[in-house]
Amino acid sequence: MIANTLSRKTLSALVLISLTCAVIAKDWPQWRGPNRDAVSTETGLLKEWPEGGPKLAWKADGFGTGYSSVAVADGRIITLGDLDDGSYAIAVKESNGKPLWKTKIGDAGGHRKYPGTRSTPTIAGKQVFILNQFADLVCLDAETGKQLWSRNLVDEFGGKMMSGWKYSESPLVDGDKVLCTPGGSDGTVLALNRKTGKQIWRTTDWTDTAGYSSIIIKTIHGKRQYIQLTGANVAGIDPDSGAILWRAERKGKTAVIAGSSLSGVFPSMTRSVNRSFWLAARNPLASEKLRLSPSQSSVPARAGIVLSPE
Repeated sequence: MIANTLSRKTLSALVLISLTCAVIAKDWPQWRGPNRDAVSTETGLLKEWPEGGPKLAWKADGFGTGYSSVAVADGRIITLGDLDDGSYAIAVKESNGKPLWKTKIGDAGGHRKYPGTRSTPTIAGKQVFILNQFADLVCLDAETGKQLWSRNLVDEFGGKMMSGWKYSESPLVDGDKVLCTPGGSDGTVLALNRKTGKQIWRTTDWTDTAGYSSIIIKTIHGKRQYIQLTGANVAGIDPDSGAILWRAERKGKTAVIAGSSLSGVFPSMTRSVNRSFWLAARNPLASEKLRLSPSQSSVPARAGIVLSPE
């Protein structure tokens, strides 16, 4: 987080009506899009802007202060922001920016000069999952904004950040689970039942404090897994049990962020070469490339991979 707190009192339309009448906008329901890889599959876009720029569809204000991006699904745009009396989830119509609902999540504020919400909402069907800067993980009804359940990662799960910049992760929904990273001695990553908020598993054999990255899903050599980055390690996690499949030390600085994106593990920077899987784990000061190869040695059989530097 550099520069001053981003003020989002005004939100310009994400879909500009002058692009082309043939374009049908696809949902962007979570951080970095449907697959968390920042790739849009939309087609029919203009190759260049018209003279004077595209026509503005609409503008809306009242979204508060913070660093959160937006999630778009089922005709709704949902984001987070600090208003005067707390942090809020706010929904408007995608078509015209008219308010639909706003729900208070918790306290406003943050780290000294950098107050405000950090994460992006995750929309999954009729539910939307929110994590504010003070570790309030909340499930809301996407249509009405009604709170369905709430847990606090610090108070209830002993969560601990690597520094004082507050929680920035965007929750991941996978099947019946919602994943997040409280960090701390009880386990780095936590899986909860998305309907009830009850714990399913926790990575008790991985206990790093939380950084600022969001979990991604990748299949490596036939093994589907979650990948997360902290200020100390990058690791692959078994989705069913929470067991650590592999882990590599990757020391980072205070802000484990790549550029302006709240991510340290970039799925778009993974590739398979000669049956080896390359993964780039980045922070603002350095980039490391790790190779995940088919296991031929002492790596647990369930992992099927072995980790080595380039």
